[in-house]
Order: sequence, then structure tokens, then C-alpha cells
Amino acid sequence: PDSLSRTVPLWACALNRVCARYRSEGVGGSDTAVASAAGTAPFWDERLHLPPCVGEEERAEMEAAVDSRADALYGSGAVVDPARLVRTLARPLRAYWAVHSEDGAGFSLDGYPPDRAAYSVVVCLSCSCQAMARRRLDVVDGTEFRYAPGAADDHELWSRGMDAELFRRASTEILGGDPSDADVDARIDRAVAADVARRVGDRGGPRSLSAIAGTGISVGTRRAGRPPACWTEFGAVLNVTDAEYEDCATAPSPSPSPAVAGRYLQMPVAEGKRDRHGLERWMAAGLAFVAVHLAEGRKVLVHCNQGRDRSVAVTIAAVALLCEPETPLRLRWAVRNLTRKSLCRAAFGDGDGGDVGTERKEHGRSSGMSAALVEKLMGRKGRDLVLAWIEDGLGLGRVDVKADGGCLANKETLRKALHHLLQYREEANPTRATMQKLNRFFMSSRHEASDRPAPKA
Repeated sequence: PDSLSRTVPLWACALNRVCARYRSEGVGGSDTAVASAAGTAPFWDERLHLPPCVGEEERAEMEAAVDSRADALYGSGAVVDPARLVRTLARPLRAYWAVHSEDGAGFSLDGYPPDRAAYSVVVCLSCSCQAMARRRLDVVDGTEFRYAPGAADDHELWSRGMDAELFRRASTEILGGDPSDADVDARIDRAVAADVARRVGDRGGPRSLSAIAGTGISVGTRRAGRPPACWTEFGAVLNVTDAEYEDCATAPSPSPSPAVAGRYLQMPVAEGKRDRHGLERWMAAGLAFVAVHLAEGRKVLVHCNQGRDRSVAVTIAAVALLCEPETPLRLRWAVRNLTRKSLCRAAFGDGDGGDVGTERKEHGRSSGMSAALVEKLMGRKGRDLVLAWIEDGLGLGRVDVKADGGCLANKETLRKALHHLLQYREEANPTRATMQKLNRFFMSSRHEASDRPAPKA
């Protein structure tokens, strides 16, 4: 498939060339700059290696594109820690392709050379039949190419939360006994649930919770947000799931804090495909909640079930807006301006409209936000209100100013925010659909969330 035969080798080559630049600059303590000048630099392959299925015309087009891709990556800031890249990538990347043999006897490796020890090898495994790919010859704009069907590379659409490592461990259990499609789905769900339980442990294992540098934000699993233990670590909790613990706003006794009232908010966003517009609709409220508590000096936990998708989306948005774009991440100094009173002033024209009192019902169990305020933060109007509040409070500049007046974050800055986040939360793995929702939230006038009233508190 294109993702394995074109995208992977092209970006492996681009990354090799970017790493070569860093090495020649002496980044990460590398002595490659001195070695290059002396003619004694170790082997570093910057060539583009492609499988036989890529035709000569397409090969030439890709060769011509590599330098521009490398230049874009080098200048984008997406490599947030160049020294770590140089230390990690001790040998150049090179892709090899494992394909079905024509006799169906197994897999063979295309072009796997004797000098493979000189590379960091990326094995691209295709489930498509090699003979079938040879029979499919297509022409687009006068260029011939071969299409390998049935690759199933969009794993988030069919894997039900299973990753490659889990499949390796549980493949016999999942596929044994000639199961039906429904049986396979049920077995995958059981395996994924067992894997989540194994990883988080009884008290929240080392991967159930990740502090994002010195920002005061942590990303975690549902277990990390279990009360009352979560209140010993955090001053505020944002739950990005459609389920709640019964005692979600209950502090331990004796409480280390005078009260946890007003410090818990649920964004009722369903998991995966079950969520259509919930994440976009609630994003502004979640961002406002996080910003207010950070401004008040509290540590904030943002959690979903697995700490991989929904909670990561909210944190990407927070990082893109509230943090300086540098490593290590840190909050912008002006975050302290994003107070509860300033939010209420932006929503109601005064500093009291969002306070909970005898005449104003609180939203949810213990959000500290009135139902009237939360309703103001829903949908497209809520998005515009919160982004304007953050823009004014932080003095942010806009990007893409030539397009409809610009926006506070675009695909590039959101991608950079994800790269920064991955330095601290390796489990972060937002789906393509989730990233599309983030892009729409920040950039699209066609906001996918309707302006329906907020649900009753």
C-alpha cells in the first residue's frame, strides 16, 4: 500500500537527512562535524530506498520531493528535542518490505541486504497478495502505478483499541478456533480491557498518569481520576468521558485541602466512533476549566478511559494555547490573567455572572461553574467566547492571518503541540478523527457542534 511503499521510505529518508544536519552541527554532543571535516565520519545513508513496485517515473518524482520535505521538517520545529533524536538514531533508518510470496507459503523480504546491521531497520509488513498487486495496474494523469488492495492501514477504524504489541501477545486467543467476525470483536474487546487493567494496576501504575513537564497539567487514565485518592495529588480534575465515579467530588478524610468543591468537571464525550460532536461541543468549557485552575495555581488532571485519545485532545489544545512552544514545556507567564472573574466578565459583562449562588444553580456535581456559564460555553458561540478570552488574556498573535482573519492554532501548531506532549506521554495516540475535530474547533467557521442548550445540570 502507499503508506508502506511510499510514505514510510520517503519520511525515513527525510528524517535521515534532517538528522545528518543536526549531526554535522554537533547537536547532542555529536563529534560528527569534526569527523566530517577530517573525512572520517561514519557511514550515514541519506539515499531514498524504495520497493520494486514503485515505477521509475514515480521514483524520480519522490527523489525530487525529499529535500523539500527534509527542509520543511528541519524548519518546522516539529523535532522538539534534536539532541535526543541524534542520540536515539545512532544508525540511519531504512525500510524493508515483507510481502506474501506468490506460492502463499509465507512472507519474503524485498531487498533485504547483507549490510542491514548498518541501519535502524523498519519492516513494512503488507497483508496484501503480491501477485494481486502485480495484476492491478492503474493510470492517473498519465502515470502508471500498481495498487495493493486490502492493506487495512487505518488501524484506528478497525482495531478496537488493539495495538501491534497486544496482537502479538494475544493473537492465538483472538484467532483460534475459526471464530466468527462477532467472536473476533468480542475477543479483541476482552483482550484490550485486560491490557488496560494490567497497565494501570490497582493503584494506577506508572503509565496511568503522566505529568506534562512543569505546566501543572497531567494526562491520565480513568483509574488516575479515582476519588478520593486523586485529590491528594491534584487540585482540579477534568473527566473527558461519559461515565463518572459515584463519589467523584469526594475528598479524602482528613482532606489535605479545605475543600474540593468547585474543582471537578465532566465533559460527557463518548469514546471513539460513538462521539459525533461531543468533543467539539464541550472543548471550550474544558479549556476554560483547565485555564482557570492553572491561573489559580492548582495542578490539573485531564483524564479519559485510557489516557490516549480524548484527554490528549484537550491537553493538545491547552498546550497549543497556554504553553510556550519550547522544550521543556512551561506555562505562559500571562496565564495568571485567565481568572474566573475575567471569564465571567467575558461571558456576562460582569465578574459575577458565573458564580454559583442561591439564584444560580451549579452545573454538574461540583464544577464551581453556574449552569448559565456552562451554557454560554457550549458550541460555536462558546468556542468564539473562550478563544477570544484566551487571546485577550495572553496577548496571543494569530496564525494564517490571510485566511479569514487567522486563528490561534492551525494544523502545524497542533501537530507541534502533540509532539511536545509525546515527550512526556508516550501513550498519547489521538485518532485521525479526533485530530480532525481539533482542527475544526480552531480553524473552521463550519463548527460541527450545534448551539443546542447545555444539558441540564
